[in-house]
Amino acid sequence: MEWNMRGFGLLIAMFLLAGCDQSEPTSTDFNDELRAVLEAKPEGTPRAYALIKNGMAGPDWLATIHGYGDNRSVCEMLIEPYNSEEETSVLPGSYSCEEIVAQ
Repeated sequence: MEWNMRGFGLLIAMFLLAGCDQSEPTSTDFNDELRAVLEAKPEGTPRAYALIKNGMAGPDWLATIHGYGDNRSVCEMLIEPYNSEEETSVLPGSYSCEEIVAQ
């Protein structure tokens, strides 16, 4: 009976591992898809802004600011404390706001 439980456990492990052959989407894939959705907004609506951390590893898209009357002002208000007081951020680097437009 002990071997049957081991065999059953091995069979379950094989099924679980077989489902892991697809690669996970990368953050670049996600950023590209999000950018495409936000670029497709109708003309006349406020453009969305990406809140970017420019750190040692390069730029990272941390947040998307959208849904406000003036998305740029909201984004700049959010990053101001981090850029003016470096100790506010855990990792060194600067923050910026980028309008999300077609590239």
